[in-house]
Amino acid sequence: MPTVKLPPVEARAALAVLLRPDLWVAAVRSLRRLWVPGVGVPDSYLKFRQETQGGGLGSQPMRADDLVDFLKWARGTRRSFE
Repeated sequence: MPTVKLPPVEARAALAVLLRPDLWVAAVRSLRRLWVPGVGVPDSYLKFRQETQGGGLGSQPMRADDLVDFLKWARGTRRSFE
């Protein structure tokens, strides 16, 4: 039986956000806040997010839905301050 190779988690995460127009504003705001010109989003931040969300470094691989969950949280947090 042939194996199916999935696209990288980054591509699946981007697609997951593209399919959720309700999260586009939160995605742009988060990207503007986290993006470092010439570097992108720092690896140290991604490791921190993986550790705090998954309960430890390497305990769970990053999933595309992790980005969607983060953006829902970011959107809700922003609304609570308005």
